[in-house]
Amino acid sequence: INISCFSVSCPGACDCQDNTAGLSCERCKDGFYGDATQGTPGDCQPCPCPAGATCAVVNKTREVVCTNCPAGTTGTHRGLNTKRCGKRCELCDDGFFGDPLGQNGPVRPCHACQCSNNIDPNAVGNCNRENGECLKCIYHTTGFFCDRCKTGFYGNAQALNPADKCKPCSCSPLGTVDQQTSCSQVTGQCQCLPNVAQRDCSACLLGFFNLQSGNGCERSVPSRLTLSQNCSLI
Repeated sequence: INISCFSVSCPGACDCQDNTAGLSCERCKDGFYGDATQGTPGDCQPCPCPAGATCAVVNKTREVVCTNCPAGTTGTHRGLNTKRCGKRCELCDDGFFGDPLGQNGPVRPCHACQCSNNIDPNAVGNCNRENGECLKCIYHTTGFFCDRCKTGFYGNAQALNPADKCKPCSCSPLGTVDQQTSCSQVTGQCQCLPNVAQRDCSACLLGFFNLQSGNGCERSVPSRLTLSQNCSLI
């Protein structure tokens, strides 16, 4: 029997045992399922769901389905008019990652993916549901957490304002070594040819010319007129 005595704190209510509940211990308490009216200690069994979830038995199939799944979980089957719960709450919902039932190792509750605010919140499949790797980085970012600028861009990938995030390197092909399009992801400095200046390698150093050569800038040679003018000043 699932009743030990009448409750002192609530006259008229039974003091239920063996994971039963209700005024007459006629149902299983939350987190358990079964037929509590049989009156045996094993009537109510633990729900095969993550901690905090409840479950119910589908009358037609006698299948146990999880209900009220923890936030961020879902499953392979949506039943009993639940919006977020699956057959076993065995999967993390879109935008979350973990292993709520420990199917591939230790139990890991579902947590929201951390993508440095560099994803479209309205997109589907932004991250891997098992390990949390970000899959759809935007604003020219990349990395496991969309936390750095991708090749060809520089700046602060974690800046709050999208305009302050990753900017194109825009290296000058005439003044850059091997016409590279990449630059320092922190400063944006392109790798310039000899005697070439500017962040984007777009100009010659003072006293040098011929950026168009593609081999670096050449030292300027003073003209005869300039030489004669300099001599007259001596």
